[in-house]
Amino acid sequence: MAFNGGITFKGISSKNFPITLTTPPAIIRPEVITEEWTIPGKDGTLYGVDGYKPSGQVVVNMALVTDQNITDGVASYTEAYREVRNWLQGTGRLTIDDATDAYYEVQIVNITSDERAVLRYGQLQVTFTVYPYEFLNSGETGQSAGTIDNPGSVCSPIYKIVGNGSGTLSVNGKAMTYTVSGTLYIDVRRMIAYDLNRVNKNNELNGNYRDLRLVSGENSVSASTGTLTVYPYWGYVL
Repeated sequence: MAFNGGITFKGISSKNFPITLTTPPAIIRPEVITEEWTIPGKDGTLYGVDGYKPSGQVVVNMALVTDQNITDGVASYTEAYREVRNWLQGTGRLTIDDATDAYYEVQIVNITSDERAVLRYGQLQVTFTVYPYEFLNSGETGQSAGTIDNPGSVCSPIYKIVGNGSGTLSVNGKAMTYTVSGTLYIDVRRMIAYDLNRVNKNNELNGNYRDLRLVSGENSVSASTGTLTVYPYWGYVL
């Protein structure tokens, strides 16, 4: 049975093409990778606390059907396939039609299977390699300093501080010191700080980026100098 919905990639819907999704998209969730040790004579395995997840995948099965009743059906199918293939390149956001409140950040796209069955019909399997997180659209809305309630998994925000001088950014009792001259962005996920001109400002910080992540539930966030806005980029770990 075909999946009634579609997908949107780079702002372009699959419904712009003669495509039908033959099955619901499959989300392949990666396992946590961490250091592990076994001790002779001791039951169980010991695991490190700093595990990480590699990229995940969204696998989409499509049927490409051209309905033009013309004698040059070969050209019709080939032209449609070229357009689809051109669309399925590069990076960008991926949204699935039955969950439009969230998106995936695509890193690589591969057409992993391509089988043409008849003159105007073929099947494609497309694998989107994605950052291992499902981002909620609401996570792009700026939050004021104070108590921030994270509805999802642990997230890595971008902190925007506007002002002048030295100060301390505090998140759940953990601190990072900074110096701001105008506007300072602290990007926790990418572990980089920069100004409005994207000039690197890491030398203006002192602290651990990992301490600035927001946990699930309530978080206390403040900055001693300047006006703080938090863009949480929250969602759910794959």
